[in-house]
Amino acid sequence: MREKGIIKLVVNAIIFSIVALVGAVSFLNIDSFEKTVIAPSRGGSIDSGIVSIVFRVIIDDNVEKAINILDEKEVDATFFVTGKWCTDHPEILSEMVNKNYEIGNHGYLNRDFSALSFKESLDEIKTTERTIENLCGYKCKLFMPPKGKFSDATLTSCGALGYEMILWSRTAISDDEKEVYELATKEILSGEIVLLSLNEPTLSVLEDIIDYYHGEGLQIKSVSVNIGVK
Repeated sequence: MREKGIIKLVVNAIIFSIVALVGAVSFLNIDSFEKTVIAPSRGGSIDSGIVSIVFRVIIDDNVEKAINILDEKEVDATFFVTGKWCTDHPEILSEMVNKNYEIGNHGYLNRDFSALSFKESLDEIKTTERTIENLCGYKCKLFMPPKGKFSDATLTSCGALGYEMILWSRTAISDDEKEVYELATKEILSGEIVLLSLNEPTLSVLEDIIDYYHGEGLQIKSVSVNIGVK
């Protein structure tokens, strides 16, 4: 009995040592990732002749109406979607993919990524990635943090998962359609990423914004085309 007890203690000690070693290795790996900080992208080349329109899709607010306007004007846009929205609206997600709109990863629950650890950031991004892939077979390559909030952990999690992290060069968000138009068009530059809302005032002037860009000789392309991500 005493021998069995000694053997059990030895086995437990070995297991504890292995667990501790694995934990230490994991910690070191995470720590090394966090020291490798990549820079987010806010736009493409000023000589590209391209501008990008982006939307954040968190709730089902006028997504299909925006798609109809974009279809009619025959221009591209990039939609950054949450995993929860995709789960709730798989048919709209599939429509976007079938119409060749670019889909970006926006995390699963619209969380503040600046407050998330490296592992939590990985989980949010990876869960959304798998959700989108399972629903429509689309593989995202761009990530945009909700409200633009992020930390070094966010950047390193994007790097670890092979994502390009995207921000915007200007926001054109307001409840006043005239202000939306002015914010979206005033001194617009080639290479910019313009963040628009899906609210009614924005959609009421979306065609005018598109026409203005075309009048300035700008092509409206996806973010990937704008920043040169393949």
